[in-house]
Amino acid sequence: MRKYIHFLLAVLVTGVISCQKEEGSSKYEESNIVALQGVEYHYVFEQTSDSGTQKVVKYINLVIDKSDINKETKAITIEVTVPASNKSFPEEERAKVSLKNLAVAVGVSTAAKVYPIGEAPKLGIPADWSKPSKYRVEADNGNSSEWTIEVTSFKK
Repeated sequence: MRKYIHFLLAVLVTGVISCQKEEGSSKYEESNIVALQGVEYHYVFEQTSDSGTQKVVKYINLVIDKSDINKETKAITIEVTVPASNKSFPEEERAKVSLKNLAVAVGVSTAAKVYPIGEAPKLGIPADWSKPSKYRVEADNGNSSEWTIEVTSFKK
């Protein structure tokens, strides 16, 4: 019986010790933007079905002609084209697309967070991209870097 108690105690102590977090250590130190995930235009339309009419948000992905992520200068430049109108993207909505109502989404280093600086729009939410926008990317360990995102070309 005593043997089992000692074994159980050893397992518990090992579990507690191995779960302790190392002081001052963090695995993730990078504060980079690593990918451009997309540029979108959002609009609301009324969809009719058997159950009635409801408003639906439609997401239109713009064509990314070119994007450059420069880790040295901490800058991203984006060139986009608005896709042609079609059944699910009518010409009247296409005409409304501008630099002032786009949503930009990016991917960051593992466990990093992104914070807008000054008047920069929140990422993923439609906003004004007619001028460069600055962001602070903060790593898990507190390291941070300032990035600039700019839509340099917009074609319809």
